[in-house]
Amino acid sequence: MENIKEQIHRDLDYYKSGIRQLYQRSYQLYIFGLIAVMLLTVTGIGVSTAILRGILVLVFISEVVGLLYLLRFLKEASFESYFKEIPEKLIEAFPVMQESAPQEDNQAYYFLDSQGELIKLNKKNIRNFPSAIKQYTLLVGFNYETDKVRFEQPLHFYYYDITAITHSDSYKKEVLKNTNFLAKRRKRRIRTIILTLIGIVLASAVVYFGAKTYFNDNGSSIFENRLRDEADFDNDEQKTMIQSMDISRGNETVTLTLPQELHDQSGYFMDIADEDGYSYQSFMSETYFIDVSMIEKATYGSFSEYLKKAAQTRAESPVDKKTEKIHEDFFITEYREEAKQDAEQGQMMVYYFESEENYGSISLSFKDADELNLPADTALSILKELKFERKENIL
Repeated sequence: MENIKEQIHRDLDYYKSGIRQLYQRSYQLYIFGLIAVMLLTVTGIGVSTAILRGILVLVFISEVVGLLYLLRFLKEASFESYFKEIPEKLIEAFPVMQESAPQEDNQAYYFLDSQGELIKLNKKNIRNFPSAIKQYTLLVGFNYETDKVRFEQPLHFYYYDITAITHSDSYKKEVLKNTNFLAKRRKRRIRTIILTLIGIVLASAVVYFGAKTYFNDNGSSIFENRLRDEADFDNDEQKTMIQSMDISRGNETVTLTLPQELHDQSGYFMDIADEDGYSYQSFMSETYFIDVSMIEKATYGSFSEYLKKAAQTRAESPVDKKTEKIHEDFFITEYREEAKQDAEQGQMMVYYFESEENYGSISLSFKDADELNLPADTALSILKELKFERKENIL
């Protein structure tokens, strides 16, 4: 456990700048929204009658107080104070995270926190950091909660095993039955409805009286700055294009060559090169997803044990399971699962293999195969063209 503590501290220190960026962005979204409301309030004050003007002045004062409350969290001292509390909480929660089974779909990640509450984090509001802990990834992100606890503790931290994450829509329904998520979500919705009604009343008053004048140019300026800041954040993770993937572990190398139709698709590439007996590569774009992993055979007692741990699909999922070999000349055992056509996932195939040194898996998913003019058997064709190289040790 001492080794885990050191690795958690190492992860947090190494990714501190990225964590700070997420921390600041979580508050900036609220601040920009509040500034936009304040602009409407000021416009209303300038064109409204005396009675309504007095009400709007009080509203504006409360908005200023709220803005000052949020701005204090952007101070470096506030972040440092918050950052010091993270390691202890993360170390305490790590054993629970080891036993949990996080889920993923096209839009979000789902997992249970230390209190047993189901947490949903949209992918646009999270970052995945490769961890110093073998086979684990540190996920950091935020959602749009408006309670005091979430304002003071804006980020969620979660370690997950990238070989254990599953992709099942039915998971959400199953977990909801065993958590208090529904009750908490109902309370949040009621609070949101009340705030929305208040906002509609104020906005209607401003629109009615503000119809006599034009909006101040500051409105578009603030909105443009907000869009620019969000675009700068999104560009932090630079997109790239790939034509092939080469992954090595030990003396073995697997090479995948992608069809010409995918060469101009931009996305995000991740690479972990032979770290503590594990190698991993992934590429995610708007049209397709592919990942390849290889892990030292000594990690598991058998291929069946590895398959039980690494399989991404659930037993009851609508998949075709096949064991016939594609590359019997260099793989000892092969197994693949082919998901049926899905409106959201598209084509999906997961291929598992056993070589002399490693166990491995290859996942391929094509969301817009028709638009890309890809044949129906594209995933299988990529697997058939797979190249395998093994360096022999010469004593």
